[in-house]
Amino acid sequence: MGEHIAAVGETGSGKTTFCRNILQMRSFAVVLGTKSRDEDLYPALEALGFVRRDTWHPWEYEQTRERYVIFAPPLDVPDDATERELLSAEEEQAGKFRTALIQVNKSGGWCVYADEIATITNDMGLKRTMNLLYREARSKSLTLIGSTQRPREVPLNIFQQAKWFILWQISDRDDRYRAAQYAGPLMPVVDYTCAQLPRFEFVCLHKPTQEIVRSRVGG
Repeated sequence: MGEHIAAVGETGSGKTTFCRNILQMRSFAVVLGTKSRDEDLYPALEALGFVRRDTWHPWEYEQTRERYVIFAPPLDVPDDATERELLSAEEEQAGKFRTALIQVNKSGGWCVYADEIATITNDMGLKRTMNLLYREARSKSLTLIGSTQRPREVPLNIFQQAKWFILWQISDRDDRYRAAQYAGPLMPVVDYTCAQLPRFEFVCLHKPTQEIVRSRVGG
């Protein structure tokens, strides 16, 4: 617990499948469902026993079998919503995520997965809340899995606090450099490898020991 994971890869690389497999290893896991629909993630999770909820009551989940949760408060706006109504609905949705994250931090023991962490930190403005989780995670036995396609757009904490880097092909030079610079002495190896990895292949780096292996999703 408390060994955070940073997963970086382009669409279709296999990072969602990889992270989904990691979630099954934990006793309590919550997926931050920032999308109203995600055919690549939600149905597969529900097939594994995840339940979708739009309210957060961790004390109830911890006493029942609902140990695997997709927390997905909806963005409730009518089709003819004004800009003010849309902004108000977005703030309300972000507030629900903020409350859930604070309660997760308070209860401890959960594995939190953000499929695109920039949506939480940037679009919803919850960077401060996520930084709180990263700072206090070890004492609360929390594990944070932050996934992203664009490393340049996410907070530094996702890389600074992560003990495990899972990196697929990163075509954009600046994004690749941003991810590789946190690999320490292995930065040149990571930078070179992630420029040419075949689809579904990744490198796994354990930062504390600087051990690195190359593998692929599904084999």
